[in-house]
Amino acid sequence: MEWNPSYYASLGLSYEQTSFYGNQAFTAGTLNAEGRFFLASFVNDHSPYISAGAGFNLLPASGYWKGGSFGLKIGLGDKIPIAGPVLLDLGFDYHWMSATKADFQYADARV
Repeated sequence: MEWNPSYYASLGLSYEQTSFYGNQAFTAGTLNAEGRFFLASFVNDHSPYISAGAGFNLLPASGYWKGGSFGLKIGLGDKIPIAGPVLLDLGFDYHWMSATKADFQYADARV
């Protein structure tokens, strides 16, 4: 869910669930409050932005994930118009999650 109070900024609420596979397979999920600042909102074809967010873990401990209190993320992205009001949101985020016994960090690309 995203709200745009101006051409230059948006505020949002989202849920992310990420699964990791390998020796230490586990799933972590957070409910996030996020903000985006559009760097060039005056450009009609693209809307590049920087984003930041903070969230709280909603999933219980499983495998390596010992449960935890919160996560932080920063990112870069671009909203590209497809047709009418429909936009393609391309982005890269870097996450840091605090766990009870082990913090971890990861990056992801999204479409």
